[in-house]
Amino acid sequence: MKLFASAVVAASVAQLASAQTILYNFEPELTAGVNGVALVEYQEFNSTKANIFLNFDFSGVDQGAIRKSDGNCTSDVVQYKWHIHVNWNSLNGSESFNWCSKALTGNHYDPLKACGPNSEFVDTPECAPRVKDYACNPDNYAKNPLACEKGDLSGKFGDIKLTKDKTFSAQYTDVHYPLFSENTPQWNMILHASCGKATPRIACAVGRQVFLTDDYWGSSDSSDSDDYNTPYSK
Repeated sequence: MKLFASAVVAASVAQLASAQTILYNFEPELTAGVNGVALVEYQEFNSTKANIFLNFDFSGVDQGAIRKSDGNCTSDVVQYKWHIHVNWNSLNGSESFNWCSKALTGNHYDPLKACGPNSEFVDTPECAPRVKDYACNPDNYAKNPLACEKGDLSGKFGDIKLTKDKTFSAQYTDVHYPLFSENTPQWNMILHASCGKATPRIACAVGRQVFLTDDYWGSSDSSDSDDYNTPYSK
């Protein structure tokens, strides 16, 4: 899959080849039409400071399939939540709908037990009574990183809000991102449609360690196998 040309992404090309980098690749033929990537680039080895690049095209999303999957989605989805989840059960690198279910992908990565309603520990005695007080948003996270689950990226930085042409590109820096050593081959990123209070799981992609070169961004005919070739392994 070819990344979309973007100054946001290209700004960091010079560092990518030597960085610890994780790619979440959403393949449209598997993700109900979601086309794009999320790239996590650690600024230094063994650091919690990471740049997160998002580059998505939602123009080919199957809106009918979304409405069929959840009756709360009565109009075209223009906003998505995004999180890191802890389990993966597919042989593919990305999936949609039932393959992104809680049963197959788990809940949010939350090792420090911030205890949101979708924490991996939400049902434990320690978290259950604290869920009602969870208040992860960009302002609270800036003041207190323990306010957010480590995997609650929407809470930390805000939702994915589509432009009129149904694309989205952004860059964030998280100074408290999970260490590279915390990543597992099961980690995946899920995109949830925002349909009022309902947030059904639409698309998901498993994380893979990658080694990228300038050609990845500059060539119009780059292929997946040529551009990144090393699966993540601990």
